Amino acid sequence: MTTVNTLFKQLVRRLYTWKSPGDVRRNKIDYILMSLRFKNNAVNSRTYPGADIGFDHNPVIMQMTMKLKIPHSKQTKTVKYCTKLLRLPEEAEKYAALAKNNLNVFM
Repeated sequence: MTTVNTLFKQLVRRLYTWKSPGDVRRNKIDYILMSLRFKNNAVNSRTYPGADIGFDHNPVIMQMTMKLKIPHSKQTKTVKYCTKLLRLPEEAEKYAALAKNNLNVFM
């Protein structure tokens, strides 16, 4: 896990997330945690101190990018034939006879 709030440089007023009553102290106590696997997807993270939300915490917002994958259509797998056996004379004759029989069926 990593804290996204600490990854980006911001103005000082965009860093604190809590303001004490009377506006004496300001601290960074609210964080967004993200898995290290998705750390590259984070674009920006900052607080919005001017938001009128009715209590002394500032909302922390993170912007991130996502790439959605398109599921591949189910395709039939192509059969791979072992062509090394065709180099043997006996196997080549068997294959030629089989191919000739199959062609005669279609004609």
